[in-house]
Amino acid sequence: ERTALLQEKGRLETVIMTSKVEFQNLFMQAQDVQVPLVLDVVALLVVADLVGEALCHALAAHELLDVLDLEPLEVNLFRGRSPQVGWQRVFGGQVIGQALVAACRTVAVAERPPHSMHAYFLLAGDPKVPIIYDVERVRDGKSFSTRRIKAIQHGQAIFVASVSFHGQEGGMSHQAQMPDVPKPEELPSESEI
Repeated sequence: ERTALLQEKGRLETVIMTSKVEFQNLFMQAQDVQVPLVLDVVALLVVADLVGEALCHALAAHELLDVLDLEPLEVNLFRGRSPQVGWQRVFGGQVIGQALVAACRTVAVAERPPHSMHAYFLLAGDPKVPIIYDVERVRDGKSFSTRRIKAIQHGQAIFVASVSFHGQEGGMSHQAQMPDVPKPEELPSESEI
């Protein structure tokens, strides 16, 4: 599926680049013509850029979801991969995202979404080696669940995190009602005072 998407991206990039060259040629020819035609050509150039940008964003979103989709190895044990883009280290946001996904796969997040996370980077990650996420189910109470996640590479912890999950429930309200006062734009100006 990824290969098919990359092929489609290449095909569409070629179409867009060809269209952009054609639009630019048309623009050069239209400089001596009426202004509305020139504006139409500029609008087409903008649309071609937007289509190309939207395609890149869609592919990037697909790649991000692919990186965040962890492989379950065993109960509470997951494997994550790093994108092979030539980085020397694993991007920290990727490790945090994958750790959160691993923790969420051990909790019914529809009823109890994550609300707090504490994370510590211990060592630099190696992008050539998969990351193993070991999730410890610390507690499952009536309204809270707690998970401890350890990311492991080469037999060592590179990252640890604690995630707390909490179901929606009513609580105390501490905010007083806003008094009925005029809006700032309705007040007299400094010169009127």
